[in-house]
Amino acid sequence: MRQDNNAVKIALKDHPIFRKPKGPVVQIILDGFGYGDLGFEYNVVTPTYVPAFFNLFHPDRPHCAVIGASARYVGLDNDVVGNSEVGHNSVGAGQYKDQGGRLVNQGVQSGSLMKSPVWNDHVIGPILQSQSTSSQRTLHLLGLIQDTTIIHSDVRHMLALIDDAAAKGVRSLAIHGLTDGRDDPDRHAVDLFRQLEEKCAAINKKHSGYHYRVASGGGRMRMTMDRYEDNWNMVKLGWDAHVLGRVNTSTGGVYTRKASDAIAAYYVNPDPKFGEIDQYVYPFVVVDEHGQPIGTIQDGDSVVFTNFRGDRAIEISKAFEDPSFNVFDRERMPKVQYAGMMLYDGDNNIPQQFLVTAPGYTNTMAEILTSNGVAMFAISETAKFGHVTYFADGNRSNVKERYTYKQIKGDPVEMYVSHPQMKVAEITHQAIDYIRSGRFRFGRINLANPDMIGHTGNWEAVKHAMASVNLQIEMLLKAIQEAEGIALVFADHGNADEMVRRKKDGSIEMREGKPVPNMSHTMAPVPLLVVDASGQQIPFRLDTTDAVPEKLRGDVPGAGLLNVAATTLNLMGYEAPEFYWPSLLRSR
Repeated sequence: MRQDNNAVKIALKDHPIFRKPKGPVVQIILDGFGYGDLGFEYNVVTPTYVPAFFNLFHPDRPHCAVIGASARYVGLDNDVVGNSEVGHNSVGAGQYKDQGGRLVNQGVQSGSLMKSPVWNDHVIGPILQSQSTSSQRTLHLLGLIQDTTIIHSDVRHMLALIDDAAAKGVRSLAIHGLTDGRDDPDRHAVDLFRQLEEKCAAINKKHSGYHYRVASGGGRMRMTMDRYEDNWNMVKLGWDAHVLGRVNTSTGGVYTRKASDAIAAYYVNPDPKFGEIDQYVYPFVVVDEHGQPIGTIQDGDSVVFTNFRGDRAIEISKAFEDPSFNVFDRERMPKVQYAGMMLYDGDNNIPQQFLVTAPGYTNTMAEILTSNGVAMFAISETAKFGHVTYFADGNRSNVKERYTYKQIKGDPVEMYVSHPQMKVAEITHQAIDYIRSGRFRFGRINLANPDMIGHTGNWEAVKHAMASVNLQIEMLLKAIQEAEGIALVFADHGNADEMVRRKKDGSIEMREGKPVPNMSHTMAPVPLLVVDASGQQIPFRLDTTDAVPEKLRGDVPGAGLLNVAATTLNLMGYEAPEFYWPSLLRSR
């Protein structure tokens, strides 16, 4: 079921007006740097904290624009916040695609997901067949439990699969849930897990002989959901809990009779390093009255990973599917029928089976440039390396082999508050070497601090983070100017623009007399700044008037991240493909 990602080569044509600059055209992506309410006291994306940017940026200036980065601007449902994955998809591909959660929603609403051959024949079929014998097997649903921001998953998708499995006669089902608190509101996980426990109890009461239960779980930043092969021990902790039914009690792991009890207990006695934050809930395994795990994964079982977003789904999928896997000792590899909600890595066919077909991109910017012999580089630290490569390259992992890329090894997450500068200095140092080398015509840089430190909810840390970012912006722009290049400075979504939670009326949400930290993305649009040091004599402006193709004008009211690719190509002196969203560049 691998998707065909073969692209027809697009020959680049010189632009009739805009010439190729002497130096490189460089995208500087300030991750999580939303353009929100500049007067809001808990907004660090303001002139006070980032003067190097705001000395140049004002939405009324000709080289500046404010563009959409959430909801329909990036292929998501209305009122769904943007994220780094769809943001980099949009920036790198310039083509509109309905994205993960929206596609799964369509499958649930139309019923097509429940009619999927993978769901019925690959996943459920073997379970139903086992029930006709004495060896009844179990269907396992594993994934992040979200219901608000819908970044990685949606608990409603899991609930729909549970209902369909029960209706089709699956008697044994185990849920392995990961708590959020990073995208969804904090301390919300316990309510969602109670909802799942109530759902299981209702099904067991309705159907005699059914055994539906929540079997294991823990925090998303504690276990299972590592990405970019940064911390495989997280995956091992998940494997031990979900598959083997084992946790390490000496490091906080819990055996419990009820999942929601383990989460509630964490709020009372949290890890002192992180506090009562859902994303760091200790791993737990639910046991019966005899202390035995109630939902280990065994030979003959079926497993569905219910996340639709790929980055944090790939490693656990490898552990289930790769017979030669040796990153850690699995102790046993159960022979299961495994499937993902979507295809997570099209180049490497991970997973081999999936319920919903992911958007396929061809002729991304990187493909077009490299196939025409245009040299480019991409650089970030670990947290966002996959975004400037895999996601910007259309959810494909092999495209980066055609260009120069650099991953700066990032600090562990637990160091973010004490080291909010992260690795921006190292990124900038290497990027400046690339810019000055004269080897590259295009570059893509991601500075992750506004997003990653924003996710900590720590006000002092995020202020320090922005000071570090401010310095790197100055240094990068100076290097690009000296090279007679062009910089595009913009963000992929909002986050640091709203560091405390606000009610619908705009007032600050309070808890125990203090503002409640906001650790999730926002609906804010993002700024786009072009700094031209190329010496071109052609004056230009950014014009959002014709930013949206006719067929989507009713859904998408103005310019967005999808327009950045064509704009970038024009600044490089090339015409953009006609199937890209329109460039914002106009001569004047």
